[in-house]
Amino acid sequence: MFRWWRERKAAQQASRRRPGFLARLRLRLRRIVVITLLVVILGPPLLVVGYHTLPPPVTLLMLVRLTEGHGLHKQWIPLREVPPHVADSVIALEDNLFCQHNGFDWEAISDAMADNARPGARLRGASTISQQTAKNVFLWPSRNMARKAAEVPFTWMIENFWGKWRIMEVYLNVVEWGPGVYGIEAAAQHHFHKSARNLTRHEAALLAAALPRPLRWNPGHPSPRLENRADRAMLRAVQLGEMVDCVHPDTGRGKAQRTATRKTPRARPAVVTEPVVELRAGPLPDDGAAQPGMGDAVLERPWDGADFDTAGEGPDTGTPVTVPPASPSRTNGEVAPVESPPEDSGG
Repeated sequence: MFRWWRERKAAQQASRRRPGFLARLRLRLRRIVVITLLVVILGPPLLVVGYHTLPPPVTLLMLVRLTEGHGLHKQWIPLREVPPHVADSVIALEDNLFCQHNGFDWEAISDAMADNARPGARLRGASTISQQTAKNVFLWPSRNMARKAAEVPFTWMIENFWGKWRIMEVYLNVVEWGPGVYGIEAAAQHHFHKSARNLTRHEAALLAAALPRPLRWNPGHPSPRLENRADRAMLRAVQLGEMVDCVHPDTGRGKAQRTATRKTPRARPAVVTEPVVELRAGPLPDDGAAQPGMGDAVLERPWDGADFDTAGEGPDTGTPVTVPPASPSRTNGEVAPVESPPEDSGG
């Protein structure tokens, strides 16, 4: 009987022995793989759901800039408290069809790929505001195919779960606007020493114009090139009209404010331009140069600029040019391209 008890005791102790090193390693690796898969599969949807109502606390770009010594200055502001012309100017320069597309403009992407494939061509982007928001909030700041591929599911999720209003609200609060400056409120305080609630149409256009190169262009002390882009932003914003009403909580209020904020022009060239805009997604070229179909038009009739607080100049030349004021008319979703005026080589 004692022998049976000792054998049973030995069997129980043997069953409680720790597994060998290899067995423990396999178990640990299995746990790591399972946790990684859960994070990869469930993490993005959970972040999208959380940021539907909560402000993103920090982005990877902010952390990268911190390591570069740029600091971190940001302050969240609800989109309802931002003047309508801020979003209008951003849409006018960064993504004309923001309210119409579903996150991607495949025609613009195809055109950009074709242009970039040409020998010696300057790289041209075709990212919509939705894609830029997905990149800024969820992804790392780099230009490679892996990051571009990762944009697709995030863009699809925020388009379908957040909607245009929330996308614009998050975009304006996380986008980079200077060294260590993120979001429209921090940008307004840094560049103009005021709240974003008090930005004028011209100041909003200058901020939108600086988006492609926020570390090089200073809206508080704009260069002629930046002023030119700002002028084009104001002109385009009015031309787009109701096509930007998806970012205004009350369409009637948005229209009224856009009309009420038009001011008399400053002392600039007497004859200015109102470009005929080709409606398409993707940002305006950051150099402000003339691009076929991107807003420059044939010279026809002068316009005195009485509807705006600023006047426009020709592309990068400082030469006044004139075109007929006209709202863009669409045919099958497009506007017929127009010829660009020749640059003044002697300017």
